[in-house]
Amino acid sequence: MPRNLLHIPIVTAVALLAAVGEAASQDFRTAIGYGGGAVAITPLNAGGQGSEELRFEPGWIIAAHIEHRFGNGWLGLRAQGAYTQRPLAIADSTLAINVWFADAEFVLRPFGAGSARGVSPFVSLGAGLIKYGFGRGRPVEIVQANARYDGASEHRWAAVLGLGLDMGPVLEIQETPLGLRLEVGDHIALDSPFEPISGPRFSPVHNMRATLSVVSLVGGVGGAP
Repeated sequence: MPRNLLHIPIVTAVALLAAVGEAASQDFRTAIGYGGGAVAITPLNAGGQGSEELRFEPGWIIAAHIEHRFGNGWLGLRAQGAYTQRPLAIADSTLAINVWFADAEFVLRPFGAGSARGVSPFVSLGAGLIKYGFGRGRPVEIVQANARYDGASEHRWAAVLGLGLDMGPVLEIQETPLGLRLEVGDHIALDSPFEPISGPRFSPVHNMRATLSVVSLVGGVGGAP
């Protein structure tokens, strides 16, 4: 899969943000969303002295979240999880590695809640964990990549940044309005799951995603129906 996999959803998100203007934000108190999209992950040994990159192939990702908004709706708190399985070529074999994401974020909107159908941009900022499923066992060294996995350190702390749009509601099922959420984000693992055999430590790992979710909108901000 080409590395420009994220370009189309990213360009779409930026174009929609530019067109939003003074559109009223959605009037919901709680949002529960499920969706999927694309993910691209930077090399696990970036900044090292190896002759080969340790890189996951870009591809699909699935995600779910629940968000609750406070006060007049400008501030929300979101819990989010995501999963992908990515191929990783090592020597003469290709491994299928499970990657799990879990985080909590503040969600900020430039506009308060409004009852009109419309589009609401937001930014998110938070922290979480990423689990790279390399398993537990004896240490493994990949000489060409100047990388070593210690056989235990699967979890990495991550900073999370996002930019997105809430759209709709677009339809209603059993009296529950449904909207759409388009988002681009970056889960930045502060440390690579690999360590250098020699030389400087590796750079943080960027896990960049673009997702489209269907969102159930529950309740109203400020007592709205």
